[in-house]
Amino acid sequence: MLPRITIAAVLLTSAWMSQAQCQGVPRPGERLMESFLSLATVAGLPYPSGIELILNENGGRVDATLRDYAGEPKPHETKLMGTIKERQSGKTTTCEVDLAGTNKNGAVEIHGSIRPANFLGTIQRRVGSDTYSEKVSLKRRVQRDDLDTGAL
Repeated sequence: MLPRITIAAVLLTSAWMSQAQCQGVPRPGERLMESFLSLATVAGLPYPSGIELILNENGGRVDATLRDYAGEPKPHETKLMGTIKERQSGKTTTCEVDLAGTNKNGAVEIHGSIRPANFLGTIQRRVGSDTYSEKVSLKRRVQRDDLDTGAL
C-alpha cells in the first residue's frame, strides 16, 4: 500500500510542476504558433461566442490576432504586436506576453502568462475615453498533428 501512495504522490507532484512551466520562448529565427480560446454556444445564436488568441512567436517578438466571436458568421479581428519573455519565480517558469494594437473602436492591450494548458491574462479595450478590462482564461488549442505525434 505504501509504494502505491508514494507513486501517486510523485505523479501528482510531477503533474503540478509541469503545470507551472511554459514551453519556452523560441530562439531568434525560430517560429512557434500557439492558439488559445474560450468559445461557447449560446442559445438562440447560430454561431459561437467567445474569444480566441493566436500568437505567432519569433524569438522575443510576437504578432498576434485577437478574434472576438459574437454569434455572427465572422469574428471581429484585432491585430496586435508585442513581446514574450520567460519569467522565473522560485521553481516556476512562465512566459509573460505583452501585446498592443488597435481596432475600429480604439486601442487594445493584452497582458498575460502562457502555461502548458492555458493563457491567463487581462484584455484592456479603450473605446473613446472609456477603458474596459476583462480577465480571461483561455484553453490551449491543441493541433491535431501534436496529438498524432505525441508531442503533447
